[in-house]
Amino acid sequence: MKLRKLHTLVLAGMICLLVLGARPENRQASAAAIVPEGNDFATRVLADPWDMSEYSDVSQYMNSDDTQFNVTNINVADGIFSATSVAKTDPDAQFFVLFPGYGPVLPVGKVGAVYPIEAQTYKCLYFAMKADTQPIDSKGYDTHQVFWFSDTGPSYNSLGTYMEVTDWSKGTPQQIWRLYTMDLSKSYSGGLRWDSQAAWKGLRIDPTNRGGENFAVDWVRLTDCAPRTHTVSWNTPVSGGSIWARPQGSARNIRIAPDASKINAKPVAVDGTSYTLDLQGMQPGTYELFISATPDTCCGASLGTVQVNQAPIVQISRPSFTSGASYGDQIGNPWDMSDSQDAYTKCTNSYFQNGMLVMDTPTATEQPPECIGGWVADPKIYLNSPQDASTADYRYLTFRMKTDGAWQKFGGGMMARFVWRTNTCDLVSNDIVFDVGWNTLSIDLHGVAGDAVQYAPPSPSVCDTVQKSWTGNALANNLRFDPNENVSGATFHQEMDWITLNKMDAVKSGQYFPLGVSTNKDPGAVTLTYYYTSDLANPKQNRAVIVDPGSGTPPQPLPGPKLLFLPGIFNAYDPSAQDGGTQWDTRGVAAGTYYICVEADDSLNSAVYCSEAPVSVSK
Repeated sequence: MKLRKLHTLVLAGMICLLVLGARPENRQASAAAIVPEGNDFATRVLADPWDMSEYSDVSQYMNSDDTQFNVTNINVADGIFSATSVAKTDPDAQFFVLFPGYGPVLPVGKVGAVYPIEAQTYKCLYFAMKADTQPIDSKGYDTHQVFWFSDTGPSYNSLGTYMEVTDWSKGTPQQIWRLYTMDLSKSYSGGLRWDSQAAWKGLRIDPTNRGGENFAVDWVRLTDCAPRTHTVSWNTPVSGGSIWARPQGSARNIRIAPDASKINAKPVAVDGTSYTLDLQGMQPGTYELFISATPDTCCGASLGTVQVNQAPIVQISRPSFTSGASYGDQIGNPWDMSDSQDAYTKCTNSYFQNGMLVMDTPTATEQPPECIGGWVADPKIYLNSPQDASTADYRYLTFRMKTDGAWQKFGGGMMARFVWRTNTCDLVSNDIVFDVGWNTLSIDLHGVAGDAVQYAPPSPSVCDTVQKSWTGNALANNLRFDPNENVSGATFHQEMDWITLNKMDAVKSGQYFPLGVSTNKDPGAVTLTYYYTSDLANPKQNRAVIVDPGSGTPPQPLPGPKLLFLPGIFNAYDPSAQDGGTQWDTRGVAAGTYYICVEADDSLNSAVYCSEAPVSVSK
């Protein structure tokens, strides 16, 4: 309902009485209900929902890699991302939940180049947001936009498209939380339609078209549009009312009906004495629901509580990029950065402390000539590598590193490189882009990541006869990691936790292979079914026979080390981490390379997750 200035106290009092008289009463406090979580892209594909629990949910390409200043006062705390649009002629406040990735570099991390969105599957977008916008223009409303991208940088939107979303509460201050709702396949304002392509690599939200406005985001979800319904009812009829959800343990009230976003159609009003909510766009959790007789004011009578069930999420730590035999096993000393026996550095001020290699790298203009590579800073970490590494056997390079900073600065030198030597020729990988904060990134040297883009000494030299790839030569030595190429104008402070070079996991057919599997829920509440597949598009290709250690069946001896490294669970390198005991019985399994897939079912939600790296089964 629109509020206007009233000219007399009498009239004001009469209207207040009318509004209070129309306040709906709950028919009966609803019993707590449980509704399945919607099938969400970030949960199912990334195993990391956009719940704003950490800065990495929105940090990539923030402020356009420092080339534009669009938002300030950035904060991520208590599950809320908040910021302020910069006051300028074209504020263009924006953030990515899925960044496409930078075009000329290695595709690593949770970027769209690695995890594209299947357009035919995921197309209903929801975001819980509050924008403190006042109705200051002739239209009386703020405009939000959503952009999607099919390419990576540096152009990003050359094949992209966008949709303009308009709030229908014209003339009313917007300082309330709303659940914005849109079917991307049905509404757009220009460019390519969502359903015009099979997949999209980027998804960006522009929360306000005003400068100097505060906004906050609780969550973003992209679902398959399958409804998750819950019906509520109350006694006193309403006309043009609204329904609100208050997250448990919070004072935040979010209007979830009517929809906050529509194109060329007004939202479905809340009328009468009942309403069927579709909760697929709600973040998992428990909410108290309220009915209000007005569209923009909470709260009236309570409608009871509803719980949106958290779907099971499975993380597979074996097989993985880090669970196979490592080069550290070969030399008897892992690169766990416990002391100077692991590595030494040049062109960066460094020291070892608390199991970390701590580095402060000056920007290029403050480096001596011998520490400049081309025109960028050239810091180096020389890894302890006294023995040759077989390039046919070792293929996965993984590191865990933290970089301080307000946002990602790829153009400022937030990129690493891996360097290896063959016959006195140093071969250099393409850029490995990292974000601010902690990053655990893996590259497969048997793929494009193993193609050298630089080499030294330059031609004419022995490099003329050396294949310019990791697998093009039998052996590699003098292994090196360059942690940045700082040209930002300020010092980069970094901490490296560990780095490791691993073989693919392997087992002989007929033996047991230990699996590393963890879930986000009590194991007793989730049923896990195991599969192995040579085709990730067909995750249930073959049912895996699993041996439970509690069954009394003695496992066969396993070759190689019995220890398991779980980087997704342990923050630091922990070689004493033990496998949970679940074993795959490979008797009858044909020789081949297989991914392990796990279907998790908690009776409300079911999902399938597959290992990022395969295991080799040989005869």
